[in-house]
Amino acid sequence: MLVSFEGGEGGNRNNSSYNRHHFAVLSMKYNRAWLAQRSVTVKPHLNTALYLVLQDAHSAAIGQRRTVNSWIISVLARGRRKLTRTVRDILLAGTVAVMVSTPAAAAEIAQPIKLALLGSSDGDFIMHVYGEVLKEAGYNVQYVNVDYTASFQAIQDGDVHAALLWESTYDQGRPALASGRVTNFGSAGVQIQEGWWYPDYMNAVCPGLPDWQALAEEDCAAALVTPETAPNARFIDAPADWSSYSVDKIDQLDLPFEAISGGSPGAIAATVQGLLERQEPMIAWGWQPHPVFNLAGSDFVRLPDVTIDGFVWKLGNTDLFDEAEGAARALYLLRLDADTVAEAMREADVEGVPMEEVARNWLSDNEDTWRTWIR
Repeated sequence: MLVSFEGGEGGNRNNSSYNRHHFAVLSMKYNRAWLAQRSVTVKPHLNTALYLVLQDAHSAAIGQRRTVNSWIISVLARGRRKLTRTVRDILLAGTVAVMVSTPAAAAEIAQPIKLALLGSSDGDFIMHVYGEVLKEAGYNVQYVNVDYTASFQAIQDGDVHAALLWESTYDQGRPALASGRVTNFGSAGVQIQEGWWYPDYMNAVCPGLPDWQALAEEDCAAALVTPETAPNARFIDAPADWSSYSVDKIDQLDLPFEAISGGSPGAIAATVQGLLERQEPMIAWGWQPHPVFNLAGSDFVRLPDVTIDGFVWKLGNTDLFDEAEGAARALYLLRLDADTVAEAMREADVEGVPMEEVARNWLSDNEDTWRTWIR
């Protein structure tokens, strides 16, 4: 199957003209490689025309996983761009076609493709799905444990070859992307929310939430004081390597809070779960999807100049994926949704199923989906 031109789900970065160009170039690059592997030739003078069709169709269909043919048909139907007779003939003759029954090409490289695991079950599930798909395509895969902040230098240096970047800390990934050694392969399809989280019973403790100014009220802050943080209120912060900027935000807003790292993602979730069961006051760094933080009625504090909503972005080492174009194509097409990730997290974190097994189970149940990533 030809590469779908997916640029994401509408985040500000993804709607920019730069990203329309970036993902169109990726589409053409991996489509040409796919066609070449199957002895299908597209003459060079048609590349520009097809690229323009992809870019034009993306403007009207951001985030939709659609084949090149369906895009061209939709563009023709809307009359948005005149195509040459040659391109029309290619379309009608089916030369550029969706060959669903064609098996995956052999892996181009023998060296291990190293995938970053961050110790957070949401991202680790995404990476395990990708890794297990690569194994099915014949690649050698190695999982590497790495701190989130360190992963951006590691991917530049080739110590890992694929990693994830969360919207809330996108600035951490900018130097890696600007280096030319790292490529943004688009959204993983998972819409996320993360930030200062609270359960619904906190509305009675801190009237005015989700407005951040409710936290500055004396009664609200007093209810959140702990022996560890007295006389300040406690904020249960993200793991240290996540760079939540919570300390900076507390100082900027002059809030009577002290940020205390909750430890690992699992430790934070366990702390929050205990406080929920006892109905104790709390404000904590939370993220969705997550089986604990997906609690009905919960919400995020609205802080000035802080984005809550976003996506998880797929990053790849440019040199490695230039050699392993089949693996690059699979990374480009990899897309999961928040419900799938939340269920995987529940299986791993609550039921104790090993993450690799969770991923293999997903592959077993969704073969029609992931097979298209490696065809």
